[in-house]
Amino acid sequence: MTNWRLLMIGQAIFSTYSHPKVAFPKMASVLNSYEIMLKKDLVTFDKQLKYAEFCQKHFLTKKALIEGLALTQIADKNDFEISIQLYRLIGHTYIDVMSDEVDIDMSVMYKCEEYLFNNFDDMAVSRNDIGFVFMAVVESLREIDAFSYDKALEILNTIFRGVGHNPDYSGSNFINYGESSICLSLPPLCNVGNKYIPYRFEVGFFLIQAYLHKHDYSNAQFVAEEVVKLNLGVNSRPRYYILRLRLAEIYRELQWNYEKAKEFCNELLMQNHLPFSKRTKQRARICLALLLAQDGEVERGLEVLIQDESCYEVHCARAQCYLLMNKLQEALAEATAASEMNHDDDDAQAHYLMGETLRSIGEQPTAALKELLRACKLNAYHAPAFFSLGQLLWLTEGPTKKALECFKWAVHLRPHDRVIIRALSERYHSLGMNDENMDLLERSAGYRQFDQWEWAWREFGMYQLMKGDPIKAVKAFQRLCPSPAEVTEDGDLVSLDLLAESYYRQGNWPTAAKIWRQYCKFKPDLYHLQLLGDALQKSQRFEEALEAYRRIEEEHWAPLFSIGHTYVYKARVNEKAGKFGVAFQSWCAAVEPLERAFQLRPSALLVEKNLADAQFAMAIYKQPNSILWANKAWQHYLNCWSCIQRYPTTVCGQVARSMGLCAVYLCNKSDKDLDDQLRKVGRPALKALQRATKVEPKDISNWIFFGVAAARLRKPRLAQHCFIKAIMLNRENAQSWTNLGMLYLENKDYDLAYECFRTGQNLTIHYGHSWYGMGLLSEKVKQPDSTLDILKESCHISLQRSAIFDYGLRFCENLVECIKQHGHSDCINMKELLFLVEIFPPVIYLFYSNPMTLNNLGVLLEIRGDYEAAYKAYNDSLALMNSDDCDWKETRIVVKTNLFRLAGNIRT
Repeated sequence: MTNWRLLMIGQAIFSTYSHPKVAFPKMASVLNSYEIMLKKDLVTFDKQLKYAEFCQKHFLTKKALIEGLALTQIADKNDFEISIQLYRLIGHTYIDVMSDEVDIDMSVMYKCEEYLFNNFDDMAVSRNDIGFVFMAVVESLREIDAFSYDKALEILNTIFRGVGHNPDYSGSNFINYGESSICLSLPPLCNVGNKYIPYRFEVGFFLIQAYLHKHDYSNAQFVAEEVVKLNLGVNSRPRYYILRLRLAEIYRELQWNYEKAKEFCNELLMQNHLPFSKRTKQRARICLALLLAQDGEVERGLEVLIQDESCYEVHCARAQCYLLMNKLQEALAEATAASEMNHDDDDAQAHYLMGETLRSIGEQPTAALKELLRACKLNAYHAPAFFSLGQLLWLTEGPTKKALECFKWAVHLRPHDRVIIRALSERYHSLGMNDENMDLLERSAGYRQFDQWEWAWREFGMYQLMKGDPIKAVKAFQRLCPSPAEVTEDGDLVSLDLLAESYYRQGNWPTAAKIWRQYCKFKPDLYHLQLLGDALQKSQRFEEALEAYRRIEEEHWAPLFSIGHTYVYKARVNEKAGKFGVAFQSWCAAVEPLERAFQLRPSALLVEKNLADAQFAMAIYKQPNSILWANKAWQHYLNCWSCIQRYPTTVCGQVARSMGLCAVYLCNKSDKDLDDQLRKVGRPALKALQRATKVEPKDISNWIFFGVAAARLRKPRLAQHCFIKAIMLNRENAQSWTNLGMLYLENKDYDLAYECFRTGQNLTIHYGHSWYGMGLLSEKVKQPDSTLDILKESCHISLQRSAIFDYGLRFCENLVECIKQHGHSDCINMKELLFLVEIFPPVIYLFYSNPMTLNNLGVLLEIRGDYEAAYKAYNDSLALMNSDDCDWKETRIVVKTNLFRLAGNIRT
């Protein structure tokens, strides 16, 4: 065949089969033709360039790179068009080598990088002619080669999101990549996901590589998943599967999504028709083996590595598998073999594995320390090496700063590694570094929301509870139980319980009760039924709380106490609302379970304190033998006070205040000698209150109760001192001013009393006692017209029994006077009469029952039209007079007259 004919055949072949889908036999004929032309010395510069481009397009990357580099030596540097064409060829080939992981001699790669990066600035002026995105990719590779990963990330992120590349607007093809604002203004991937961008697969590929160089596995995963999701690239190139292999390695590093990662590895290993390099196939097998090992299938992982010939990477992988199996001698053998193959002593992995194995064996700590220090020196980003070094230093030297720094650096490098984070958390906990521990757990728990991180959220929440921040604790436990109502018996009941406790401490008792109710469906034990009842009790759902306590079948003091305490709490709530009848029933119901609880647990202070409160309430509500009830309560208070030192200061104040109230009652109501009562009862109560004010000098309640007790026990100067002290602690407290006013009122200092009551009224409109005091003062200074109005206002603000009684008494007196003067009750405000009829009877019957008050109540009820209730009140008044030794002659006549008149009305 003539030289001319060979030349024509070559031209025809190049022109016909330059399309990338050329069939393999025809591609082989092109290569053979080129070899013949080369031997005949018929290859010109143009033909060689065209041949190199042909090889690059048809995956013959090695040939393309060698031919291209040869052309750079003979190309005319003054021919700019040729230079551009050649630069594109070398650039594309270099991208292929990097993304397809082609095995090429490193000296060839160095020459390729030298040509690309050294000529980049000269070519950048023709960025638009060469290709904007292509030049951006080359520039990013140059930055990666120069370890400028941040700059490379800016460039690649910008291109990957399609910013600045708009062929219709040439001005947008220029971007100053040095501006940090670019990263802030990048659109999210979800907005540009389907946008066409040239070289987007390659851009994503190198973007992942840049992130991995920075050990930023989270962002690398994000980009890799986006590339896979968009199905970028073509599956006829190795890089398509290599990118998925990288994603599998990222998943392995992040310790999650093992199944998907194994799928990617197996997918690559099945592509036998693609020209994967030997190291790529080996990487896939090693990754698969380690994935199996980390997922608990270590034996299968070792089986995957059996087919691989012994090399450095395989020995390292086997050592890791044996370490996971705790087969330390086998791990030591593999680590030793890896160390022997680490000829240049420049890889940290072998030293780490040797050091970790020796540390685990525990017989040669010095040798282990030497190996681990060497690993850390060779690679400052090798997190397992620093973690192992920290463990070794902690074991041999104790909790030193060096050991702690190793743990902290390992966490910094691998914020996703729960083993390392948990180890550091335990160290922080042992050193009492709670703030650092909480910060660590908060950052770590927020890193992933997978099952493996339940412990981090749980510990973070528990630390927040310990610190006293239930709001953050709720947020932590909500991550574990986002839908508490859907938790089943096999679910996370521990986190459910902790979530309920967090809500409880936050003061959200209804939600806590709802969650504990769900918990008790599966584990209705004494402790949690108790908690459920407590939450319901604080939510003032008393009947439900009692039902929860009664579900506890065993005879135990705790549920009995809780039942009694529920009644006590219910009584106090109803007293505050003015529902004294309901409150009285609750006090009565509280006595029996509290007595039983006290019999079972006589040493429980809170049980005895609540029992004393219930017994004292029996005395206050004028039950038979009220003094006996009060004496019983006093003895229990004394018992509580005798062991008060073992309890918190708040309990000290509670007991002292109760002692003061009980002492005042006994001194004022007892038939015994007053001086004797003051000595036996009053003095211990005042001493207890004095101690409470010393223990908690800033607690206003202690000072106020101290003052009230002192005033009632004939210590007016002491009372004045206590009230003034309370005012000094908080000048905005209306209760302090009102009690001081009452003291001045009793001592007939009316001007001072007026100033105190007026101050209390001005401080708040919700404290009725100030108005009550002002009403009593008005009566003292002979202003009867305003007295009734002021007392009425007091009752409308807060339903206190003394104010209700005084208001009702004066209302009835006015009512009687009105009837005497006018012969009818039309002058009475019927709205107020209805209001008083609702609140007055319980106060009369439960607290202030005497013949006159019962008669007045009868008059009130008669005018209201409730004749049966009025008849009962008149009858009760007569019965009380008959049982009393006093002479009620005039009152008896009035009551009988009312009774006979009413009897006539009833018959009518």
